[in-house]
Amino acid sequence: MTRNIIDSYVPQKVMYHYNEIEKNQNKKTDWKNKTELEIWNELCFCILSGNVLYDLAKSVIEILNKKELLNPYWINETDNALSIIQLVLETPNFEPRKKNGELRKYRYPKKEQSKLLPLLRFYILITIQLKIFYMLRILTLMLEIFLLNKFQG
Repeated sequence: MTRNIIDSYVPQKVMYHYNEIEKNQNKKTDWKNKTELEIWNELCFCILSGNVLYDLAKSVIEILNKKELLNPYWINETDNALSIIQLVLETPNFEPRKKNGELRKYRYPKKEQSKLLPLLRFYILITIQLKIFYMLRILTLMLEIFLLNKFQG
């Protein structure tokens, strides 16, 4: 009964989006099974999606990935990487198209791309620390196995 009342007052497009959100709200991201680069892309998406259309942010991430401009190692090793990213963001490359059919520019190219470098430094620091931690853990386990074998036999 309530659904019929809602259907009669709420536009169909709104109900469609509501139902899509409702279907997907319980889907949780499995962060444990994501690669480092997938997590990096999620972080970049979070930064680049602030105060812009979702579809624009999604398009930005897709284009930057297609051009391999979000590779953290490339960004870290290329002196003018952020300038290159900014240039791409300032160029009309992105969906959704404007009413006149033209592609869009990214809304805040200087502001948001400047946030990528500190995030990248943090990402690299954490990644390196985790790799060192796991390497030390593996070496410790190998040493324990070696010592157990040496002194048992």
